[in-house]
Amino acid sequence: EAFESEIEARKSLASIVPEYFNKPIFDIIYHNVKPLEKLAEEVSIILGQCFVVGEPVQFKKKKDNTAVKGVVERIEDYNDDSKKRTSERASVQAKLPSDRQMKNVKYAIRLTDEDRVVNNVLPSELQRCSFIPNREKLKTFIRSHSLRLGNRADSPWIFYDDSIKTKYEIKDLIPSEMVDKMKKSMTITLDEILREQERIARKHAEEEAAALAEKNKSNEINNN
Repeated sequence: EAFESEIEARKSLASIVPEYFNKPIFDIIYHNVKPLEKLAEEVSIILGQCFVVGEPVQFKKKKDNTAVKGVVERIEDYNDDSKKRTSERASVQAKLPSDRQMKNVKYAIRLTDEDRVVNNVLPSELQRCSFIPNREKLKTFIRSHSLRLGNRADSPWIFYDDSIKTKYEIKDLIPSEMVDKMKKSMTITLDEILREQERIARKHAEEEAAALAEKNKSNEINNN
């Protein structure tokens, strides 16, 4: 029953963050030692600075200034000696990109309505098709997939589900022996973790319902 509750909680949280953000977020949070508020802030800043592989975007063609939509297919990094390095991975890393790195980044965009890829698109030419998740949603996402092993300054975040590491190719930043030692010192139980996940899911559902009610109320006022 507890396992089924966990599955339902995660299903209700799946819409909080688009799939294309999962990899870069997981890269940031795994073995990060920052508290939740600071961690969500870091994720928000990094996502706001970059576009990621798989993200829907739009831009204007240089030829006729027509607006077109597409998806980021890859990130192209041009270093100082003009040799192009291409990455199929997400454009955000665990560290904040420096101004110098950002100037070297260009994107390859696969057009939505045409079967072709436009290369060498500058970040300044791109626009997001949707907003990045706000910090409250990021905190909910983080807590629904991971757990911080304590409240000390060096307490790392780990995943509830170890298969995330394999699926998204997340690297260990802390030796497994140290993590196991921290796990043994934890006093929180699995039932407590599942109850917290259920509470988060209920909170998210209530927020969504409240937002919908407010939208409907606003529409009624405008119609009258």
